[in-house]
Amino acid sequence: PKDRIKYFHLAGHYVEAEDLRIDTHGSAVDDQAWQLLKEAYEHFGPVPTLLERDFNFPPMKELIREVMQIKSLQESVTTAAPKHAEPVSG
Repeated sequence: PKDRIKYFHLAGHYVEAEDLRIDTHGSAVDDQAWQLLKEAYEHFGPVPTLLERDFNFPPMKELIREVMQIKSLQESVTTAAPKHAEPVSG
């Protein structure tokens, strides 16, 4: 349920196999992850998001670019109502 979401976690990953991604926190966020984040914002609204990078730190400019991309995606959905509908109890 939407009310139980406190924040999203976003991090780079390692491709172990075509159908297996390992969350490493050690690489840049790829296009597929950005697309999933965009779709999640469209569905649930602009939830606070943690960009996690634990090692292999890029230059600060790159990290700031990723943070700004998160901000841009959040702002792109703030004017539109989230697609998520709360379940009807009964």
